[in-house]
Amino acid sequence: NGGSPRGRSGVRRAAAVGFAVVVLVGTILTIEARAVARLDSVSGDLPVRLYSRPPMLVLGQPIDADALKAHLSRIGYTRVREGAVGAGQIAAGRREWVIVNRRIARLGPLAGGQAVRVRLDGWDRVISLEDREGQRYRAVPLEPELIAVASGEGTGDRTPVRLPELPPHLLDAVLTVEDQRFYRHHGLDYVRIGAAALANMRDGRIVQGGSTITQQLARSLFLDSRRTFVRKAREAAMALTLESRYSKDRILEAYLNEVYLGQEGGLAIHGVGRAAEVYFGKDASHLDLAESALLAGLIRGPNLYSPSRRPEVARARRDLVLRLMAERGVIAESDRLEASGAPLPDRARLGEPPPARYYADYVLGELGESDSASSGGRAVITSLDPRLQRVAAATVSDGLRQLESEHPGLVERSGTSGSTLQAALVAVDPRTGDVLAMVGGRDYGSSQYNRAAHARRQP
Repeated sequence: NGGSPRGRSGVRRAAAVGFAVVVLVGTILTIEARAVARLDSVSGDLPVRLYSRPPMLVLGQPIDADALKAHLSRIGYTRVREGAVGAGQIAAGRREWVIVNRRIARLGPLAGGQAVRVRLDGWDRVISLEDREGQRYRAVPLEPELIAVASGEGTGDRTPVRLPELPPHLLDAVLTVEDQRFYRHHGLDYVRIGAAALANMRDGRIVQGGSTITQQLARSLFLDSRRTFVRKAREAAMALTLESRYSKDRILEAYLNEVYLGQEGGLAIHGVGRAAEVYFGKDASHLDLAESALLAGLIRGPNLYSPSRRPEVARARRDLVLRLMAERGVIAESDRLEASGAPLPDRARLGEPPPARYYADYVLGELGESDSASSGGRAVITSLDPRLQRVAAATVSDGLRQLESEHPGLVERSGTSGSTLQAALVAVDPRTGDVLAMVGGRDYGSSQYNRAAHARRQP
């Protein structure tokens, strides 16, 4: 019957079904491969983070207490009472300090999260350096200042975290507002989908979504944000595939490392690890209840609920998350009231990084010639002195203005482009060759050419 119309129609249907099966199998295999690549390689496309030289505490040498406190405050450390010192905190008395490094990088003998007790004499000289176990040291480096983040393949900035390191109230906050039945469904929450459909029909518009955390992860990793039936169908298929391939904890961990939580300059903030550093100046493992609720509330709309742009809206959203957590019974009412009274994060307290764009390009160029260039997510400790770098940038700017004021003939103008007079400055430690400060021109935004390192008569 192959020659009859009915036979030809049957052949076409069989071919269409076969083609659909092939496409479906191919799609599933592609999802599997991409999921393995993205979820099993957490640091694959992370940015390179450049840090200044770390401040050193050296036995027998004096310290500038005010400068050291200012440095720690600028990078987000907070002052606490003795006996309650955690990572990213300092307890400073008159003659004794306790400082706990954050989990940024291993510096010298102390790993991140370990405390150092510093004792001073009457001349502010260090007379003792020891950890909580009583181990003594001759020198201890402190956490350095971040000077630049160089994005790798994408435009996102991440600090990877592991699920066991995060406080339980952060996980409870995220699950409360994003997916309360996460551990009970298999990628699709049919109860939530039905409730969302009824709510949307009642209002005549989309007022509630039914996506699970697994669907959100699939969308973030593989799809765009267009609201189409085909995209939602692919999202559902991908969610089911992820659930069959990975454990719930692995999916939740990947989600918390991937979720978009706002902008920092030109970089998108992805994951609770980096968001904790940007908004609160601390490691995600030390977020308190109020901070956890704020981050969980940001997921729905990072720009809408931004604490720096719309503080009152952000506060209301945070308090809603806290109320929902109390209604679920995951926090006590007394904890809710206490957290609701906490102030919003003050990002102005965290200082701007030193103006070191020329230097950052110089270092990245050096890394590009080494094997380390292929290692995404690397923390690079440089020789830059952030205090000298700020002085150097101001010196170049002020010096050029003074020259142009005293010698108008030096100024060349072409239309509205302004002065073409340039300057460069390099400060080098003659004993070691370490570059302590570098300014490659008067304005990185208008010219990225580094006259300090690449000019014909470079210093």
